[in-house]
Amino acid sequence: MSDARKARALVLGAGGYLGQRIIGGRDTFLAVDIGRVTTVSDLAQARDRIARAIEENPDAPVVNCLGRRHASSAELMLLNGDLPKTVVEAAEQSGTRVIHLGSAAEMLQPLKRENRTEVEIPDAARAYANSKRAGTQSVSAYAHGIVLRVHNLHGLPHQEHSGLHRMCLAVKAAQQGEFAEPVVDTVRDYVHWEEVVTAVDLALASVSSGVIDICSGVGISMSDIANGLPPPVRDVVSSIIVPADLFAPVVGLSKDLDASVLKIALSTEVLECASL
Repeated sequence: MSDARKARALVLGAGGYLGQRIIGGRDTFLAVDIGRVTTVSDLAQARDRIARAIEENPDAPVVNCLGRRHASSAELMLLNGDLPKTVVEAAEQSGTRVIHLGSAAEMLQPLKRENRTEVEIPDAARAYANSKRAGTQSVSAYAHGIVLRVHNLHGLPHQEHSGLHRMCLAVKAAQQGEFAEPVVDTVRDYVHWEEVVTAVDLALASVSSGVIDICSGVGISMSDIANGLPPPVRDVVSSIIVPADLFAPVVGLSKDLDASVLKIALSTEVLECASL
């Protein structure tokens, strides 16, 4: 891991959606390869590799972008929950700072029916939320740890399997006169990936700790985005939107942003995505 360059940060998960953008071609952001983490025994090897990278770059904080969205409960907890704890264990020997990317899913809440009973959250969604929450707890409890709890991302290209990605596919199908899969009318708080990169840079330059929400503070539904599309695509997409019946909206603290501007930006972005 030795390198003649002075590292500004050591990045775990540099090949992922956000990891690639955080590095962004900057040669002082060094990717740390910890190998595949699929078993508990892999964590010990990962800790050794992280500790070695820290030893070779003693002034560089660790930015953890690693995580999984779709896997078994055990695999999700291993990478989203146990690995951040392992990162802290490697960092605390020298007091190295850890910047961890959390998820708004940690605050996942079920919807309530009219009779106030809760809709049951599917096991897969609950497992992901629990695993991300465990990772955040480990890092936020560390004196030199800061969690950037990232809400739903936008910015081209869209993150695969995201709601905006599915909306893009629906728009593309509507434009081509093909069958479009239904789109669930979820309400989400969207933040541009560039704002996450900026947040990481600010965290690197500060000594803050704890949990910070990276969000817009505005809830925008799929219907809102569809309403900003031009006819006849708008009519087709609006007709395949089905009510959300599982998750309550997770919206961050208000930033006094203009919701109408954000809605238009997302509608424009989805149209542009469909043309890629």
